[in-house]
Amino acid sequence: MPILAFDFGQVGTANAAYAPDQGADWNFVAAYLDANGKPIDMTGYRALLQIRAAHSAAATLYDSIATYDVIPPGTSAAVDTVSGSTTITLASGSFSSASAGNGIQIPGAGVNSATLNTSIVSASGTTAVLAVAPSASLTGATATWGPATITLDSASTNTVSSLSGSALVIPGTGTQFSSADVGKAIFIPGAGAAGTVGLSTTIADVLSATEVTLAAAASGSATGSATWGGRVTIKVPAARTTRWSRGSGFYGLILTDASGNNIPMMSGAFYVLPGATYLP
Repeated sequence: MPILAFDFGQVGTANAAYAPDQGADWNFVAAYLDANGKPIDMTGYRALLQIRAAHSAAATLYDSIATYDVIPPGTSAAVDTVSGSTTITLASGSFSSASAGNGIQIPGAGVNSATLNTSIVSASGTTAVLAVAPSASLTGATATWGPATITLDSASTNTVSSLSGSALVIPGTGTQFSSADVGKAIFIPGAGAAGTVGLSTTIADVLSATEVTLAAAASGSATGSATWGGRVTIKVPAARTTRWSRGSGFYGLILTDASGNNIPMMSGAFYVLPGATYLP
């Protein structure tokens, strides 16, 4: 059974306090792991976060945030799309390589002419490759991209060249490490303590494309490939949290996997803290 694990430890069925401040930026990072602590690949997954007045107040919805919603203002430009192709082309100008990983919305490019809401896998010059192909061929559609409110990581895998203490080295071929991997969960079969199926920890530092420092040292020898990633990142700007409840408020995060199955991840209430001040 999958569990949601926070950076400060796995909580699974345990209670945890969430303290987003109304009118302030709220950043939340968690890892999506299986029962053995192995990151789950969220390729093709979607997420929805809802802020409500109370658990039963379905009609009072303060906010609804979906995967790859772009944090305003983002960058907007005209693009051309081809149905079934993940490559889009700018009508003028060029993409920055830093656009990779951004969320992107293209009105009319989704299924049944809905807005396509996905991410940019890579970008160079006038073209960008998307995680999901448009369902319509459009000319001059206004696309908006930029850092996203909710991003879901895929899981990367590579063989283990060497593992000594907290030093992990992988081959120079296949998927490589990058600075963006710091803090991500990682699982190495056979390298955990006695009685476990493997070492489940996080990446403390990336020394090169092939070497990282683990947050916990290995207790055994690796018997399979290392898997890392599976991170859920939520970044909600102050302009949105301002609209949230003055008092307690129910919220929930639901993942939808590539097969359309809904997976409740977390739910709870905002609590009125002593001395707290709420916006009008």
